[in-house]
Amino acid sequence: MIFQRGAAPAFGGALTPATKRLIYITGGVYLLQALAPTVTSIFGLIPPAVFRFEVWRLFTYMFLHGGLWHLLLNMLVLYLFGSQLEALWGARRFTRYYLLSGVGAGLFTLIPLEAFFHANHIGASGAIYGLLLAFGMLFPEARVYVFLVLPMKARHLVVVLGFIALASSISATGDGISHIAHLGGLAAGYVLLRRERLLPPGGFRFGFRRLWADLRRRQQRRRFERFYEEERRRRRETLH
Repeated sequence: MIFQRGAAPAFGGALTPATKRLIYITGGVYLLQALAPTVTSIFGLIPPAVFRFEVWRLFTYMFLHGGLWHLLLNMLVLYLFGSQLEALWGARRFTRYYLLSGVGAGLFTLIPLEAFFHANHIGASGAIYGLLLAFGMLFPEARVYVFLVLPMKARHLVVVLGFIALASSISATGDGISHIAHLGGLAAGYVLLRRERLLPPGGFRFGFRRLWADLRRRQQRRRFERFYEEERRRRRETLH
């Protein structure tokens, strides 16, 4: 994903201090996993283990990753979106939001769904989804290019991601992706944004109502364009 310049803070930009530290720590933990594979089983988020009071897993799992591409993708999104949010909030508030979004995402894995409950959940994706939600709420009109080619407004992207996470959690396909943690990251992020007052006063109110209104306006516009073209065609036929 990339941003369209001018619609939001400039794409990428400088790597801010807290974002840099999170990337370095996560990268270092990945190297530790390669050297000592047992780290993944000791610090990954296994829901039954949490109920045995191994509560550190709710925090440590977000620094573990299942492969290089998994790590690189999450760290790329952390850099692109995290730097913008840290520049807005400051390092302390940003770090707090990121970590609590990750912990909140982990709490959702404790829901006893067969496809997720006995799995070992690892990765920063839950916290990353919290960042995506925050960006979508703070910069709703920002145009994000998904897979570098598909343009989409940030708020629409968040709605789509939320729907996918919810539908995938309910269907529980067991595809190896922690959809329940993704959903938890969005939910935790929303609660934090409201509770910590990280949104500007009187700012954008995120919800399906605005998205639905946009879709209706687009549909009405398409209907008018079709009507206009049909009228023009009829007039030309009448003149002939």
